[in-house]
Amino acid sequence: MYRAHDRITDQTVALKVIAIPGVDAGEEARFHREGRVLAGLNHPGIVRVVAFGQLDEGLPYVAMEWLEGEDIAQRMRRASLSLPRACSSQRKSPTRSRPRTRRGSSIAT
Repeated sequence: MYRAHDRITDQTVALKVIAIPGVDAGEEARFHREGRVLAGLNHPGIVRVVAFGQLDEGLPYVAMEWLEGEDIAQRMRRASLSLPRACSSQRKSPTRSRPRTRRGSSIAT
């Protein structure tokens, strides 16, 4: 996962790239199907996909909205979090604002 800049929307995005040598066509097709499915989802608990495709080098990618904050590993190092507490925190969190973007964005890494 990389932090990248979307040149079209001028937004920071999270960029997931398959950079493993020898990925077969079936795995690449599965990655593109995953991008299409995720791009169609709209839920406050699921990160929003803004673009997917192939980089100039031919590597497949999915670009998602960038979310600021700590990841789960950082949170767990800071203090343990029980499952009921984690679920309670999720229900209390406000819905994220979702800026409009165009699919097929040009991504700069």
